Amino acid sequence: PSICRSPRPKKRVNYAEIDSSDEERESRKIRRTNNTTDLESAESPVPRTPPQAPRDLTTTPNKYSEDISIICAFDKSVAELTLEIGAELANKLYSVRNTNPQIWTPDLEKYIDNVLKKSGKQFKNAALVDVPDDLFRLYCEKVLLDFYNLVDINPNMDRKIGKHKYITYQISSIYKFYEKTFLNLDFDWIESHARSARIINSEIVRIDSIATRHYDGLDVWHMEVAGGPCNATDTYTLGDTKKTLRMDVLKLIAILRNHLDCNVELATKIKVFCTQVIGTRMTLYALGMLPDGRFISSELATAVVPFSFHGRSQFKAVFRMMAIFHDELTKQEELMGEIDRIVLRSKGTTVRHVLKIPRNYSSEFMYLS
Repeated sequence: PSICRSPRPKKRVNYAEIDSSDEERESRKIRRTNNTTDLESAESPVPRTPPQAPRDLTTTPNKYSEDISIICAFDKSVAELTLEIGAELANKLYSVRNTNPQIWTPDLEKYIDNVLKKSGKQFKNAALVDVPDDLFRLYCEKVLLDFYNLVDINPNMDRKIGKHKYITYQISSIYKFYEKTFLNLDFDWIESHARSARIINSEIVRIDSIATRHYDGLDVWHMEVAGGPCNATDTYTLGDTKKTLRMDVLKLIAILRNHLDCNVELATKIKVFCTQVIGTRMTLYALGMLPDGRFISSELATAVVPFSFHGRSQFKAVFRMMAIFHDELTKQEELMGEIDRIVLRSKGTTVRHVLKIPRNYSSEFMYLS
């Protein structure tokens, strides 16, 4: 009987390997070696770089601290404030309310009084400026004529409106004409993104309006409006107040971080500003830093937004508030120029030694308008 034998398995030949060049064989050898090395390193991992030695962080500008202190000077008496910051600074803060800015001249006040006494078309004609070189008077003319165009048919404006219409009709003209007259700020409106919040990787912050200074491209002012003119709630107002203070601190930190070697005595003169609108009342605030690193917020001026032609005299307080705003901005630009001209590091206490950045802002600082 015949024996059936299974055929021998043929040996497979890798012709590609036979035909491969010496360079390709060497490349495959290197890859096999690397794979073996990776397996060995997985079994006993070895750090690629040695651990870093401890560093002294006392001289860095990124000292995160929880104990951020903000003194609200506007809710304290002179005696209480004196205990906090000393008599000299306390009296200086309170004197702002009783002192007119340099731009508030007798001629300017006479012009405003004369216009506000007029009615009808006489009001419009009296508002026209005959002194073109007086920029602040020109600014007043623009605001008054815009107001007249809102009340020339119906002398009363509706108060039962929403927040965005309130900003667009009554508030924006006060600032947009300032922007186009003095050309020192760039305003952005309604749910603007606050760029200063990015310095500590916080969430995007939306605010009602923000102003960026042309001089250095930094945010120096912002505004929060607590709802419409007649429907502001206590909860909304409280939330806006907290948001405003935190935003002020962020704006100031963004500026101070550019001047870490500046002497503290000079740095305490740096300010940022905000306007808070509650109902029909607008209040201008300033925030600065004390020599010990604490922050202090103070009220500069307040005014009521008029909603009828009969209430046009309220514009005098509005213009005085804007005159203070302009005067403060002018002083800040002069101060920043003085600081930029200092090329040697101060031998005394500098911003680097006292500046604190709040840690919890990066996770909590997210508010929507």
